[in-house]
Amino acid sequence: MYKYCRYCMETVDMRNHLCPSKPKPKVDYKAKRINQSEKTARENKFYSSQAWQTMRLSVLVKARYKCYVAEKLGEIAVASSVHHIEFIGEAWEKRLDIDNLIPISSHYHKLIHKLNINSKEKLDKFIEDLKKEKETGNYKLLNENFLDTPDKV
Repeated sequence: MYKYCRYCMETVDMRNHLCPSKPKPKVDYKAKRINQSEKTARENKFYSSQAWQTMRLSVLVKARYKCYVAEKLGEIAVASSVHHIEFIGEAWEKRLDIDNLIPISSHYHKLIHKLNINSKEKLDKFIEDLKKEKETGNYKLLNENFLDTPDKV
């Protein structure tokens, strides 16, 4: 059945037309805020605090915006975020501890969270594994498809 799409004004088969011009549904942020757990709310509040913003910037500037993991691998990558080695949900008291923070690129940040690396020892082992992969050319952790697979819950 061909009709005019009211969003793109084209004559299309309406049974299988997904219009890219159709506006996205609005997100109800108030409902999202109400449904989030107390722990998540506390973390979100922390990430928007002045103390975190200042600490985050100081970590990035101190490292000259170089990614910690990439630097250990002999690569050059721009750090776009700061990562808590021990997640703040598990170690709230270390949330502003400079020894618990590393500057990191978005690629390695996704990879670290995907692999649930939440301690200094696991991080060091992860970097060693990446070095071995780089030397042998047998890439498992650095495979782009690995990042695209959904997280196991």
